[in-house]
Amino acid sequence: MRLFNSVVTRTLFFLALALTSAVAANGAASAADNGKAGASDDAVLDFVVYMLEKPSEDVRKFAYGLIDVPNMKFIHLDKNFETPPPLPSVFTTYIKDVKKDYAPPPPQQLEYSSFGVNARAREAVQNSPGALLMRFSLHVSNGVDPMLEAEKTVEAVALKFGGLIWDEYTQELFSPMDWRARRIASWQEGVPAAKSQTAISASEKDGLLRMTTFGMQKFALPDICADNVPQPSAKRMEALISLVSQTLVEGGLPNDKGELALDINKLYHHGVKKEFASLMAGGNDKNAGRATIQLQLVEPQQGDAENYQYLLSFASQPGETPGQKQAHFLSGLFGK
Repeated sequence: MRLFNSVVTRTLFFLALALTSAVAANGAASAADNGKAGASDDAVLDFVVYMLEKPSEDVRKFAYGLIDVPNMKFIHLDKNFETPPPLPSVFTTYIKDVKKDYAPPPPQQLEYSSFGVNARAREAVQNSPGALLMRFSLHVSNGVDPMLEAEKTVEAVALKFGGLIWDEYTQELFSPMDWRARRIASWQEGVPAAKSQTAISASEKDGLLRMTTFGMQKFALPDICADNVPQPSAKRMEALISLVSQTLVEGGLPNDKGELALDINKLYHHGVKKEFASLMAGGNDKNAGRATIQLQLVEPQQGDAENYQYLLSFASQPGETPGQKQAHFLSGLFGK
């Protein structure tokens, strides 16, 4: 179970950048008026490479060299953007005073939200001598493959300078090796594994879980939320959230009633399809792996990502309690 500290200190420098990041969320909000989220296809990616040692050369200049090459999908901007530019773009800035302007979360939080980062590195990053912020903008209606280029660029910077990679939207810290394994390697034929690009957080109240994603705004989509989840259903609910996320990332859209068709066998990403198939219980139910889920567009709660959410609704399912309704749906989708 991942823990999040929603009160990570940032200065006016960070807040100014965060306001720009909210553009994608605002696009989803305006779409709510039409009963559909994600009408805006503007996506912004905020990645930071924290240096563990003082770099011996100009980090921004090195990053420029990665971007200013033939066939690169992004153009470099000299100034930060208030609204996403018409073409895939990237703005970079080097942060000299990390503690003041972009302090990483404390080691206690990073213990639950870092990958390939040992205790010594979690302590060392607190005294980072500098960090490179890379802000990418893309339009998902033209395809999300520029996101892969962005991830490879960030990886190259981290490898060159021995840095650690921070994903602002998922609130996770990566070693370059784990960044490649979890993010870059998850792509298949231009399709990302949504589970590897996002994070799921769970909080408990009165014995029930509230599960939410972080990071779907990278695809200009609302995050996914499930409420009042009994502990025994947590694993299958996490799988359902991942399936909804993958379906949306692959272009699935809810209809005018907010209904989203799910079909594991129709997923484009073969690795994800295989993973979901392994979760299926045995049996001869021909409808297993297919379902229609009701989505309700809601505002985030305190501590959630600053992005609108799709709340999974099970109101139409048989059962007297929310838990029973969820269990009925999950059994129909994944088998009993």
